Amino acid sequence: ISNICNKLKTPVATTKVAIEALAMYDALEDPQRSQRYLRMAGWEINRLETMINKIMDITHADNDMLQLQKVRIELSELVQEITHSLQQVFIEKNIQLNLDMPEQALFVHADHTHLTGAIYNLIDNAIKYGNDKIRISLSQRKDMLCLSIADNGPGVPQAYETRIFEKFVRVPQGDVHNVKGYALGLSYAQYIIAAHKGTLKLEKEAGWGAVFSILLPETNSDEV
Repeated sequence: ISNICNKLKTPVATTKVAIEALAMYDALEDPQRSQRYLRMAGWEINRLETMINKIMDITHADNDMLQLQKVRIELSELVQEITHSLQQVFIEKNIQLNLDMPEQALFVHADHTHLTGAIYNLIDNAIKYGNDKIRISLSQRKDMLCLSIADNGPGVPQAYETRIFEKFVRVPQGDVHNVKGYALGLSYAQYIIAAHKGTLKLEKEAGWGAVFSILLPETNSDEV
C-alpha cells in the first residue's frame, strides 16, 4: 500500500508543479512554454487516472465485480490513439516506434476503457524494460486478431516466464528491478484480456526481447 501511495503522489506533484509554473512565471505569455506545461499536466493526469483505474480493476477482479461495456472497436485505430498519447515519452526516451498495422480495418467487440488500459500497460512495460526500439504489430490468426508488442530489451528470464502474470511480481534482472511501479500491469492486462475471451501470452522472437501477444476474437465490421 505504501509503495502504491508513493507512486500515486508522483503525477500529483508533477501536475502541481506545472500548474504553479503557469501561474507564477508568466508562462501564459510564452505559448511554447505554456503548451509544454499543459502537455506535462495532461500526461500526468492521464497517468494518474490509469493507475487509479488499474487498482480499482484489480480489486474488482478479485471480487468478480468487473463489468464490461462492449462496443465495436477498430483495433488499429485504438493502438494509434494510445501511441499518440505516448508520443512525448517516446521522444524524451529516444525510443524508435515501429507500427505495423494492416491496411484493412480489423474489429473487436470490447470495452474501450479496459482494453485501452491493458494495451497501455503492455506498451508501458516495453518502455520501462526495453531499450530503444518497440514494435507493435497487428495481424489475423484464423478467427482471432493478434496484437503483438515487442521490445529490444533483455527479455524475461526462463525462471520467471511462468510468474510474470502474478500480482506484485517483478523480474530482478540487471538494473531493471529499480524501475518504479507496483507490478500490477501484466496481471491486470491478462485479466482484462481473459474477460474478453482472449489470451495474453509471452512469446519468443529472434532479434527481440520480451514479446507479448494479445489474441482477441475478431468481430465482423457489420456486427454490433
